[in-house]
Formats: sequence, structure tokens, C-alpha cells
Amino acid sequence: MKQSRKNAPIQILFPGAETWELWAIDSVEQRQTALAVPAFCGPAFLRVLALPVTSTYAIPLWMIGRNSEELRGAAELHLEKDGLRREDEPDGFDFERILAQENRVLVRVDALAKSVLKLGEESPAPDSICLAPKLLGIPDDQIVIWRELGRLVTAMARGGKLVYHNVLASSVLDGRAAEEVVRWARQFQFQGMVNPCSGITVWADEADLDLAWLQEKTGLPVTQAALPVPHFRPEDVSAILPRFAADLQARERRKVRTRRLLAGSAVLAGVLLVVFAVALVLALQNQKVLRDRIAALLPAASEIEQVQLRWEEVASAVDPERSPLEMMLLFRQLAIGEGISLTRFERSGERVAIKGRAVSPSEALQFLGAISRSEALSGYDWTYAQPLIGQDGTATFEIEGTATSVNP
Repeated sequence: MKQSRKNAPIQILFPGAETWELWAIDSVEQRQTALAVPAFCGPAFLRVLALPVTSTYAIPLWMIGRNSEELRGAAELHLEKDGLRREDEPDGFDFERILAQENRVLVRVDALAKSVLKLGEESPAPDSICLAPKLLGIPDDQIVIWRELGRLVTAMARGGKLVYHNVLASSVLDGRAAEEVVRWARQFQFQGMVNPCSGITVWADEADLDLAWLQEKTGLPVTQAALPVPHFRPEDVSAILPRFAADLQARERRKVRTRRLLAGSAVLAGVLLVVFAVALVLALQNQKVLRDRIAALLPAASEIEQVQLRWEEVASAVDPERSPLEMMLLFRQLAIGEGISLTRFERSGERVAIKGRAVSPSEALQFLGAISRSEALSGYDWTYAQPLIGQDGTATFEIEGTATSVNP
């Protein structure tokens, strides 16, 4: 069952005796998995990468400095002088105070070696980086020897702090390896960096390992024990950040930003969808209200239309301006004098036609012009042709009018 982040274990990627090991440590149990390729996997609350001894230098130095900034500057100058400062690793070194004596400070300078490890391509980035010996809890004033990724390594501590660690030239625990560890211990003791050695501790799982010869050769008591389970403490975190780890962290930050952008886009799309849905619902509601109002007005509109039709039927009889008798009276008023006589008057719907005779063409044209200019008859569009002149000099005329507007 997949664990939640609340009870997810701390993962420690640790260099074992022969292969890399992934330790999953929580409050209930400790689980170890051997790995062919170093990589983190599965859920974890915190991922810790243990830098192996073979990937780092540890150099104990006496320095004069009043603050961390001065000590860091002096440590960097020392690494550059010895050719150990890597330009391709801007965060490739760190230092730790061991103790202070009068006007000097004992520090351990840590620097990445050229053979620094790399994690698998699909591995998540480490959250913290530590030196592998610090996770094992090196006992004070003891020369500690153990096997790491097929190589023999050694370390010493003072006052609960790691003073130095190193890779032995010999790959097996023999006389040459014994001479090397004792030589290093005596050199650091002579410089006042470590206390007199009280014994040698060999971390090994072999039950039949014969270490009597080592005690005889060095004159120091020798103890064998199993390699401790790595234990993470926040104060053991190093400021060293290998380039590959920085690249992995940058890749994960980009993934987080991408997920946040996608989540934000999804939220925005959801908000827009909700707004669109609300607008659509309101539009449909307004449309329904409008349809209901139109449906309520349709009977009244139909009744008004019927009244208008009935009015049109009787308008010519009740509207003085549209009554045939009224129109005849208007024509008579326009026919000035005795020279105009109307022989025919016809009205059909919106069309009016008049025929008549005049004593002369000029009288006829004057009468026709008076009709077309009459304000009372301006609701009609009047058309007429030239009067016909008879042998006796009289003129016959005809004029037609078509209603252009309807007076209620």
C-alpha cells in the first residue's frame, strides 16, 4: 500500500561495503535495499545522499580566523594552493569547526574529488547531502576501518566531530593498511589535531575475521563490530552541492512549476466554465421570461390587429378626410369658376381616379396642378397625363391618386 507523506520514511542513499544501499528509516523499522545504480525511489519525507569517502577529501587544518567568512576564505585558498578546488563545482567544498585553542581554530575542510558519483537518470533529487562517515557515528579517539564500495576507508573523530577520513591504498586489511592508518593517526596526533589513539575499531560482518595480528603489529587494542545503520541528524548536513545534484533539484523545481501552472490553468478553465454556465443559465432564464411576456401579449396584439382591420373597413365612411363625399367637396373647391366639370369619380381601396372636362387646356392644367399641390390631398401620390384637346377647344383630363399613408 502506498504510504502517505505523513508517515513516509527518511531515505538515505548510502555507500555499502560493495554496492550502494537505500535505507528507508521510520519510527517503526529500518529497511535496506541493495542497488546496482545509486538512485532514490518511492515516497520519502526526506531524501539524504551520503557522499562516499572515495568522492571527497577531508583535510584537517589549523587556521586563524574570527568568523565563518574568514575561515571559508582561508579554506578556499588552501584548496586552490593544493590544486583541490574544482572550478566546475562552484559549491564543491565546505568546512566544519572542530575545536578552538587560544588564537587558532581546528577545522576540517571537505572538497569534492574528481571521481564524484552520479545518480541514476530517473532518480529524484536529494534534499540533503552529508558525508557518509558522519552518518555512522565515528567513535572518539579511535582509528575506525571499514569497507566502502569495495575499498578500505578509515576515519577518526574528536569531541563527537569527524576530524578526517581517507581511502587506504590497500584494498585488503593487511600489514600495509595497518601501517598506513597508524602513520596518519600519529601525524595528526603530533599536530595536536586528535587525541592519543585508544584503539582500533574494525567494522566488518565477517565472523571469522582474525585481527590478532593487527593488535600485535600496532600495539593497540582491536575491536570488531558490525557496520552501524546510518543515522541522519540535521546538524550533519553539508553545504557541498555537486553539480549533478543541483541539476536534479533544478529539474524538480521546473516540474513543480509546470504542475502549478497546469493546476492554475485548470482552475482558471474551471472558473471560466462556471461563469459561462451561469451566463448561459441566466440567458436561458431571460429568454424564457421574454417568451412568457410575448405569449401574454399575443392575445392583446391579435385583438388590436382585428380592431385595426375593422377600422380600415369603416374608415372611409367615418373619416372626413377619407370620405368620398368629403373628397368630392375638396375637388369642387379646387375647381375655381365654371370652366371645370367632373364627369367621373371612382375610388377603390387606396386608389382614386377622376375624369372631367375644362373649357380650355390651361384651365385643365391649372385644376390638375391644384390637386397635386393640395395639402388636404397630400396623402396621395397623384399622376396625370396631358389633357386631350377637342375640336371645339375644350380639354378632357384624367388624374389618378394612390394613397401613400393611412390616416387612422
